[in-house]
Amino acid sequence: MSEEMRLIGMRFRFNSVFLKKICKDFKPEDWSFTPEVGGNPAIWVLGHIALYRRVILRGIQEAIEEEPWEAYFPFSSTPDLTKDYPDAGFLLDDYSANGDRIIERFTALPKEAEEEEWQRELPDGSHTLKACANFFHFHESYHLGQIGYIKRLRGMPGLR
Repeated sequence: MSEEMRLIGMRFRFNSVFLKKICKDFKPEDWSFTPEVGGNPAIWVLGHIALYRRVILRGIQEAIEEEPWEAYFPFSSTPDLTKDYPDAGFLLDDYSANGDRIIERFTALPKEAEEEEWQRELPDGSHTLKACANFFHFHESYHLGQIGYIKRLRGMPGLR
């Protein structure tokens, strides 16, 4: 494992801690709030990033069973609050636990695995494991900002 992959793993750990801080004051109605200016409700964003932690694990050959709820949150999906989305607490736990698994797997990867081809090219052109890990971290961080924005729109203070 390279130092770079270890650091990417640590950034995923940071995001797990950061997400808990962002949404610690959320009430159930905050999770379903959709900004008038456009955007997705926080519950969809949370499900989306929880799903992509699972995608990362599968991409590095981690056996992780597919759950029915995952079908609600891929890149191509549109939020639909009439669907039976999992509870936010469940998604937070899944997100956090899979973040720990990502760190463990990144730490155990041999250095040569970093340059292996990912299952498909990502929107930014990334195609190796290392490049895709960086993309997925950026993607997740972008969505954490959306949840933080929803928090402020709901009248809650920023991080404290």
